[in-house]
Amino acid sequence: SSGINAEYGGRLEEYIPSENISRDRFEQDYERIITLMASLNNLTDIPFPRDQAFLKSDIKRMISISQCPDPVVDEWQSEVNWFLGVLAKIEARHHMRVALCHNDVNHNNILIPEAEGDDRFILIDYEYTGYNYTVFDIANYCAELQYDWSLPEPPHYTFDEEWLPNDELMLKMIRVHKRVVTPPITTPDHIMLNQVKFMIIGSELYWALWGISINTSFNVDLDTYTQNKMRCYYQKKRWFAGAIEELLKTESRADGDT
Repeated sequence: SSGINAEYGGRLEEYIPSENISRDRFEQDYERIITLMASLNNLTDIPFPRDQAFLKSDIKRMISISQCPDPVVDEWQSEVNWFLGVLAKIEARHHMRVALCHNDVNHNNILIPEAEGDDRFILIDYEYTGYNYTVFDIANYCAELQYDWSLPEPPHYTFDEEWLPNDELMLKMIRVHKRVVTPPITTPDHIMLNQVKFMIIGSELYWALWGISINTSFNVDLDTYTQNKMRCYYQKKRWFAGAIEELLKTESRADGDT
């Protein structure tokens, strides 16, 4: 189903005969998907809390409800503290647009209608929607490109870190995003590329915490998924250390962006 209206206390949805977008199209049609995400970014006066970016508030909530043993919680609390500390330093030096974001764009959450002649991409599953950094939506999309969720048997996905977009593709996504969001973003491309890389670390951290905090009756092999997300978090933290260093050495807040 696809959300068509939101009100305090509930939402209206419609059923659309459709199928999920394939992993190949999820990558190849990045321009349409970035534009689809921007259609949310450009909405205003939506009844969602705005006092704190989704990532900041939910990452704290996830660690607080975890049922893992104390040593595991302590380890991940330390990583949350590190991430939020670096985020605060980056925010002090660079503008990052906060707008309404989906926060969970993956190819299970994009439908292609079955009706002949209907070539729309339809975004579904707004459970995690909220005001957040728009670069997080791009970063989460990049991280999700490492997965193919079409397997019918457990663990229901194939993972390949080589599917993570390279710098060239990330820059193409960033330029599409800057072209379609309103008001225009004037942050230099290379700064936004480093922001996206930092937020890929944030995406891996967020979904690792999600994996250790939700009910284990979910239909994904959570032990496998969560362990992979934990590994990916530390991997991306190493891979993108240089991007973080560059963000902390430069400044771009005075660029007239809003």
